[in-house]
This record gives sequence, structure tokens and C-alpha cells, in this order.
Amino acid sequence: MLEHVHLAYLPGREGGLDTVKEWKDVLSGGEKQRMGLARLFYHHPKFGVLDECTSAVSTDVEGSMYAHAKDVGITLITISHRPSLFKYHKHLLRLSGGGEAGGWEVSVIGTEEEHLSFQREVDSLDEKLAEVSTWEERLEEVELELAQSTAAGAA
Repeated sequence: MLEHVHLAYLPGREGGLDTVKEWKDVLSGGEKQRMGLARLFYHHPKFGVLDECTSAVSTDVEGSMYAHAKDVGITLITISHRPSLFKYHKHLLRLSGGGEAGGWEVSVIGTEEEHLSFQREVDSLDEKLAEVSTWEERLEEVELELAQSTAAGAA
């Protein structure tokens, strides 16, 4: 199970399979998520409901875990904001609103709507990347101010 979620190194790192530790303090966020999927594979249910279960996992590892679930016959129902997961599903259920006014719609994945969702994510990432130089400049300014403040305090 650990190999399928790219955690085969854990027993060696942590002292063996019988080691008792406070795992919530030992494992990183991504390791915790992958451990959750290892448990899913161990129990081998017909369906698995996954809520943001790979948000701290790289897309390549995410892909191999989703492919493994499909290979072993586990149908995954995923709650996520990552369009990269569309390719592992056939249908998209989109919930809107809230309370009594809430609505929903189901669409088949592979449509123009899916393409637009990917494009929105690309646009969002482009906007964030465009701001990187501004934040780098601000970081340099803050570091300079901090260094001057520390030097003045030491004098």
C-alpha cells in the first residue's frame, strides 16, 4: 500500500512498521494525504469519497494514485478545486448557492466547460506569476529596512 502512495520510505525513516508515534506531528501534509489514500487502498471499498485529498500532493503522484484506484476498481467521488483531476472522472457535479436557494448541475467531463475551467486556472496562475517581481522587490525593501533597524538598535 505504501508503494502505491509513494511512502515506501516511511518505515525506514521512522524506525519500522511497529513504531508508535504521534503521526499527526511526524508526517507532512502531503504524507498525511497519501497515508489516507493508502488506507483507502487497504480497505478496498467499491466507492471512495475524497475531499481535497491531494491538495498537498504533486500532480504526478496524484495521477498515479488516482490511476491505481481505477486499476483496482475503486470508484472515486472527488471534492476538489483542481481541474487537473477532471481527467480521472467522467462527470462533474457543480454545486451553487447555499441554503434553500442552492442549486446544482451535472455535466459530462471533456466538454467546452471543462476547457474553460482549465483556462480560468491558467489565467489565475498567470496573474499570480505577474505579481512575483513586485513581491520580490517588496521583500528586498523589508529586509533592508529590517537590517537598518537592527543596525540602529545595536548602535
